[in-house]
Amino acid sequence: MQAVLPRCMGGGTILVTGGAKRIGRAICIQLANDGFAIAVHHRNSASEASDLAHAIVSMGGSATTVQCDLSDPVATSTLIDEASGALGPVFGLVNNASMFVYDDIATFDETSWDAHMAVNARAPMMLIRSLCQRLGGDGHASVVNILDQKVAAPNPDHLSYTASRYAML
Repeated sequence: MQAVLPRCMGGGTILVTGGAKRIGRAICIQLANDGFAIAVHHRNSASEASDLAHAIVSMGGSATTVQCDLSDPVATSTLIDEASGALGPVFGLVNNASMFVYDDIATFDETSWDAHMAVNARAPMMLIRSLCQRLGGDGHASVVNILDQKVAAPNPDHLSYTASRYAML
């Protein structure tokens, strides 16, 4: 399977949030195989992110790791610059990271709601804004927001998560 990205990208750096594990890891590997330099973001998965970056480099690609707690707006505001500093200008962003903690209408509280919104809605929008502010060259970039079946088939569990993902539609 070949990733289909605009020809204007012609390579370059892509930041993948939550890139160290699961779906994010698979996305990083595929994009690296397609010739893109990968900034593997993680919050607390330094070992997995480092292993993945080393694997990409051993395959002949370019990769680095970037650590950031996406609930922290100050840290989030520097993430694009950090990735660009390591690998060159970021032209692609995959918003894959998420917070996924159980709550429902009876158990949710403001802390859970705010935390989900910070990681799952505010951080992706901040990263998109940051990417757009730093566009050079032809001014083109690509952004992919990873959502899941909770948006297509909502149910009463994981209320804060589901609401925060709806914000990214």
